[in-house]
Amino acid sequence: MAEIIASLHGAGKKFFFNQVLTNINLKVQSGEILGLIGPSGSGKTTCIRCMLGMEDLTEGEALVLNEEMPKRKVLDRIGYMGQ
Repeated sequence: MAEIIASLHGAGKKFFFNQVLTNINLKVQSGEILGLIGPSGSGKTTCIRCMLGMEDLTEGEALVLNEEMPKRKVLDRIGYMGQ
């Protein structure tokens, strides 16, 4: 079984009074390529930014390399290019 390198568990995010993510559960395994598909404004970028600790979750948890995010030392080990 492949190692889980990133995950979201029960993740939720609010911007002021707008709930933009609700109960997101996602696991990314080592060697896996993952694509998020959805219309503009559906929360794809927010989901990834929360997983990487670039945005704080309102609820739930984000883990990358078995460390709860955000954690500066983990960010030094990953690359992110938003496009």
